[in-house]
Amino acid sequence: MFSIVDLNYTYPGKGESVLNHVNMDLPDTGLFYLVGESGSGKSTFIHLLSGLVNKYEGNIFYNGRDLCSMSKKQRGEYLRTTCSVAFQQDEFDRERTVEANLMDSLEIYEISESEKHNRIKNIAKKLCIYSFLNQKVKYLSGGEIKRVSLARALIKNFAVLLLDEPFGPLDCDNRRRLNKIFLMLSHTCLIIIVSHNQKEIPSVASILKITDGMISFTRKKKVETGQYSKKTPFPKRCHPSLISSATNGFRMLSKQKRQSNISIFSLSFALVTIGLIILIFFSISSSLKTYFTGVIDENSVLVQPRKEQIVNENYSATSYIKLQQIEKDNADSIYGVGAHYQINFENLFINQNEVYFNWKSKKFTLSDLSARSFEEFTYCKEIKNIFPELNNVKKLSDDEIILGLPYEDISYICKRLNFFGPDKLSKLNEFFNVQKICLHLDIECAQIGYKLESLFSVSRILETDVARIIHTDPLFSEYFVEENMRFQGNGKLEDEYNKPWVVHKVYFLYCKKERKQSILNEIELRKEYENIYYKSLSREYMLLDGKMEISKNRLALYDDYQKSLSLADIYDIYVSQSNQINSVLISDGFYYYSNEGMTSGFLHPLFVSNKREKLNQIEDYNYAANFDLHGFQGSSIIFDEGVIMGDLSNTQTNPLSFHPCIHFPELVKGYEPLDFNQVIISSNLAQSLFHTLNIISSPLYISCLTSTEYISGGYKNIFCDGQLLITGIIESDKNEIYQKPRFLRNLGENQLDIEMKDRKIDKVIIRYNSHVNVEKAMAKARKEYPDYSFSLPAKAIAGEIDIIINYIDAGLSLFGILSSIISCVLMIEVISLFIKQDRKRTKMFICLGWLAKDLRRRYILASVILGTIAYINSFLTIKICEMLLEGTIGSELGINIHFSNWQIGIVNMIFVIITILISCMISERRINDNEIF
Repeated sequence: MFSIVDLNYTYPGKGESVLNHVNMDLPDTGLFYLVGESGSGKSTFIHLLSGLVNKYEGNIFYNGRDLCSMSKKQRGEYLRTTCSVAFQQDEFDRERTVEANLMDSLEIYEISESEKHNRIKNIAKKLCIYSFLNQKVKYLSGGEIKRVSLARALIKNFAVLLLDEPFGPLDCDNRRRLNKIFLMLSHTCLIIIVSHNQKEIPSVASILKITDGMISFTRKKKVETGQYSKKTPFPKRCHPSLISSATNGFRMLSKQKRQSNISIFSLSFALVTIGLIILIFFSISSSLKTYFTGVIDENSVLVQPRKEQIVNENYSATSYIKLQQIEKDNADSIYGVGAHYQINFENLFINQNEVYFNWKSKKFTLSDLSARSFEEFTYCKEIKNIFPELNNVKKLSDDEIILGLPYEDISYICKRLNFFGPDKLSKLNEFFNVQKICLHLDIECAQIGYKLESLFSVSRILETDVARIIHTDPLFSEYFVEENMRFQGNGKLEDEYNKPWVVHKVYFLYCKKERKQSILNEIELRKEYENIYYKSLSREYMLLDGKMEISKNRLALYDDYQKSLSLADIYDIYVSQSNQINSVLISDGFYYYSNEGMTSGFLHPLFVSNKREKLNQIEDYNYAANFDLHGFQGSSIIFDEGVIMGDLSNTQTNPLSFHPCIHFPELVKGYEPLDFNQVIISSNLAQSLFHTLNIISSPLYISCLTSTEYISGGYKNIFCDGQLLITGIIESDKNEIYQKPRFLRNLGENQLDIEMKDRKIDKVIIRYNSHVNVEKAMAKARKEYPDYSFSLPAKAIAGEIDIIINYIDAGLSLFGILSSIISCVLMIEVISLFIKQDRKRTKMFICLGWLAKDLRRRYILASVILGTIAYINSFLTIKICEMLLEGTIGSELGINIHFSNWQIGIVNMIFVIITILISCMISERRINDNEIF
């Protein structure tokens, strides 16, 4: 029974007293109607008796237990087993069915599902709501909802039943039916009904009237209890199932889609950021280091000139004095020193550029000769082996020449002069000497107001392969251009000049063909000739060549103002440490590092084949390009089977590479190369191209993309051809070419015409043996060669990777921290929003006997669902990032990335759990009885 002692209650924050010194006892059974004016405290009195409000003065005892002193758990047990409350405006989940809402009342009881359904069915029949048990609450009328509310209060057969305005929207029939039910129940329980209409109160009911905070008690009839059965004990408490809590949590998320999606997005963003940090730091960083560890030998030392010594990046012609010194030192290999002027005679002297001689008012034009023929004259000693009569020729003056004409031109002139017979060349020479015939050169350029008429005495006429001007002075062209033509020679190598009469001048060596390579070796390996670069006067420099190929033996030398490596120094290092060094790679624009034999790729894409026509197809098909790849044009070149490409970026499987050898490995077939036009190849390359190893002395055709030039509407790829002779085969599963370290340098100069800047020795890689203390060897080299820097590229690249990764990780970490804070705050706000919007439903569940921890599980599971969705989103996003990174890095660098997904998964899972715990801990205090009521 209730015993109320000196009860006083004031609304919080209003200071208005509602109940004053209420003292009364209520029996265990009976039907009581609580009446009074609006605002008199009827609903408050109900709340006080239910134990939902515990901040009041006085005492309320039920069966000797003070409700105010009950713990939350005890109060929850009181509401679960003793007291049932039906509010004036009860709360339902309007999207669920009537049966599902009624099931909430029984979910915390340890009874079978069948018994739950039976209880719902019985009370539904009693209150005439059975027909719409499976309808959603939102489709019910006000009276139907009120009966559902009463069914939820009556379903558990409590000892105390507190009903607030149960008859409001009901019709007369339902009111009469409910009064009979209440009257019957009052024999076994205490029922207190709040009502405004005293006319509907049954005559047998007792009345509690609130007036000015005081409650008067009018008892009409004593309730007889003996003839009614006693109440059965309530089943044990059980907590709602995990599935039920998860379903309710998901339902909460679906009601607040916008807030849930924002929370999921922020948490996903934080997880993706954290995942990328791990992905870059562990996966990409470790994969790059692993790759470069396999590609760059740890014992490889990179030698470079110190950058602070760079003064200028221009080239200029080497001085005449320096070339004279080289000529003196190599007297048996050099004919002399000449001068060459780079002038486009055809474009400059567009008005007139004619060579001819006159006889008896007849003009004999030599169309194969021009002003260029005098500048690109042939030095007597270059062809003395072909024309022995030139060995004893007298020294010619500046206005004397020897005229070389092909057979066709000689025959044409003799025919016009009526010279016939087998000795017509002798007659022609006699005719020129006797008649003192002079060769005329007339050139004119109206644009700059230039005109020149020169006469040259013809000392002798020879039958040559092409029309040639021959002279005994190696510097005849210097007189012709500077004295006769009066053009100024400038030694700087530049593409354009401000004035047309300033031309590029370079001194060159007339080299004996068979001794040219030894001269180059002499220049490269002598300290006093460091920073000298050479170029044959061929291709764009010299047009006059013919079958004699004289221009290839004219070696122009240039000084480079940029400090470069000296091959002499590198040779000294090798000699002094020969027992420690495994191999040396000279970098001149073709290399990349490798762990396997110091393999080098090709900066200018190089193609090799056993058939010249296959390379011609590549050149023809890829002549035009739509775009310029800035040095990587070769990556877009298409080639067929039977062609192997040298690939610097290593995007091919087993590309062509160069293996520099100080000592050649054991040969399977053949012999070692005699010069740089001969090579040894790997057995795999031989099988790939020739399908056999019986290829000694077979040609290996090469084609190189040397440059890309802009043309109207696109770009033009410039290829150069060459040919190598295969002298031997080495057993290897790589596509490799084997030669001495300087092979690439000579290949670029002699056959591929690579520009000097691409042949510059700016790096040398020295690979030490595995047992050598590389740091000690580097320290020694630094002392002996202070002009050079020595470094370990493997460590340098690893350090650079670490720096890049650290910068990226620092930025991502900042984003990660920021996004983590945002995601945690949003998660807290979302859960708090759920709690705030569920205040009425929370009140209803607590009235049904639910504990706060039972309700809290719903919000925790809602957070878990949010975190799980975000986790899956982040996982899929990171997988997409992995695919993109794997594809990009794999195609561009040829590096296989191994991703550490388990690390990302664990770290992200920990982060999700921490975020959920923090959000739930902070939000937990929102589930508080005092705040709810």
